[in-house]
Amino acid sequence: MTDRVKGLAASYAMLGEVPQAAREQLGVELAIISRDILAAQKRDAPNGTGKLEAGLQLQLQMDELRVRVGLLNLRRGRSKLFYGRIIEFGRRGQTVLVTRNLKRKIRGNGRTSKRTVQYLGESKRMRRRGPNAGTPVGSPYKMRVRAMAERPFVRKERPEIDVAQRLANFWSATISTAGGAA
Repeated sequence: MTDRVKGLAASYAMLGEVPQAAREQLGVELAIISRDILAAQKRDAPNGTGKLEAGLQLQLQMDELRVRVGLLNLRRGRSKLFYGRIIEFGRRGQTVLVTRNLKRKIRGNGRTSKRTVQYLGESKRMRRRGPNAGTPVGSPYKMRVRAMAERPFVRKERPEIDVAQRLANFWSATISTAGGAA
């Protein structure tokens, strides 16, 4: 997994040889940087209800010297903050078949027999308005979803937070301290 980024394995090997005191200082520096990034993400997040801003999280793993910041633990469609992905990456316009709130019978489990879905309960009442006029209530219907441009707030370039310069300052101070101690 580390082979995808050139030189990453060598960097991990170098971090393994860093003394414990320097690792703790680096963890503190990473925590400070990640708090600044989290504050910038919260500042840029759309705040209609404030739930998306509250869903932004910070995760620091000191043993691996790894930081994750943003919308963590999102499973597509199964999280209450699923719309954060839609805002972040945008969506394309399309027409979808909506099958919610329908009585249905499912046969088969998909492993040993073919899974089929049979929709039940179409009523004799017809929809009167809209693009689905004339279709029975309780049947699947088509819905047009408008395109939405992306509005990044998590994966956004932040020139005001110069991470490379902060880490360079940290390493120069650490190396000069280690050189003075030797």
